[in-house]
Amino acid sequence: MRMIAAGITLLGILTLSGGPEPRAELEVEDSEVPEWLITRQGDAGVVAKKMPRKRMKGQAAPPCEEPNLALSDACWARLEQLPPCGDFYEQEGRCYVPIVEKKRLPTSVKE
Repeated sequence: MRMIAAGITLLGILTLSGGPEPRAELEVEDSEVPEWLITRQGDAGVVAKKMPRKRMKGQAAPPCEEPNLALSDACWARLEQLPPCGDFYEQEGRCYVPIVEKKRLPTSVKE
C-alpha cells in the first residue's frame, strides 16, 4: 500500500515539475532516467539504488522548482518514505526520485 501511495505522489510530482529549460553545460551521467519512471513499472526486488554522482540523461537540471531539490547538479524530489527505498534512490538515509526534464515544444512552424 505504501508503494502505491508513493507512486501516486511521484506521479503528481513529475507532472507538476516544470520550469526553465535545463542548462546544457552541466555534465550528464552515462546512465539514463529509469524506464520505470516513464512506464510506471517498478522493480520491487530492489532495496535501494545509490544516487548517481551526476545528472542522468533525461533528468531535469537546476534551477529546480520548489519543492524539488538540486543535488549532484540535478533535480530530485525527496520522498517521505524512509529506507528501504525500493525503486527510488537513497542518499544519507533519505529516499529521492529524479525529476524528468520536460521536453520543449517546437517553436517554429514548417512551411
